[in-house]
This record gives sequence, structure tokens and C-alpha cells, in this order.
Amino acid sequence: MESKKRRGILERLNAGEVVVGDGGYVMQLERRGYVKAGHWTPEAAVEHPEAVRQLHREFLRAGANVIQTFTFYCSEDKLEISGNVKSITGAQINEAACDMAREVANEGDALVAGVCLRLHAM
Repeated sequence: MESKKRRGILERLNAGEVVVGDGGYVMQLERRGYVKAGHWTPEAAVEHPEAVRQLHREFLRAGANVIQTFTFYCSEDKLEISGNVKSITGAQINEAACDMAREVANEGDALVAGVCLRLHAM
């Protein structure tokens, strides 16, 4: 069986396609009772993976061609500032969020976009 090569974003744009991204994770997760908005809350990728995965799938079904990793504000210093996370590292959140986004993107013909800040101070 021949594997289908996924076209990248530039190939899609050069072909004249409209590329639609997803978004609105924090607001949707707050409405559903999983997080409290304020500081970004990427820890939901570890604490409530099924909720994040479900949102990815809803965005995919709604027509998103790009699934974002739920990783914004996910660096050790930002997690410390937020005060939301005590026992989960940025690396754990990034790994879970990237795996989930790729899993759901592979269920359709979607791409994955990652938004990440540095994990550790250099």
C-alpha cells in the first residue's frame, strides 16, 4: 500500500487553497469547566487530555487544516509565574500537547503548528 504524502502549508497556499487554523482553546476549555482563564493554561494538555483532544477533533471537523499544539505559555518560567502548575513540567506539557495534535491531525489531512516558548533558561 502506497503512503499518501501530506502536502505542506506552502504547497497548499501555492495551489491557491485557503488554509484554516484552529483556535480558542482557553475559552472553550473554560466554558466546559476544565480551566480558569487568566494566565494561559497549557497544563490542561496533561491534566485533561481528552478535553484537549476533543477540541482538536471539533476544530478538524469544523474544517481546520492546521491543528495547533496547546503549548503557548509553556516554559518553566511562565508556568511558575502563572502559579497554576506545581507538579507538571513544561517538557511534559509540550510532549503531551504535540503528541495529541499530531494524533488528531493524522485523523484528517491537517498540519500541526506548534507554539512554544523556551523550555529552560539558557
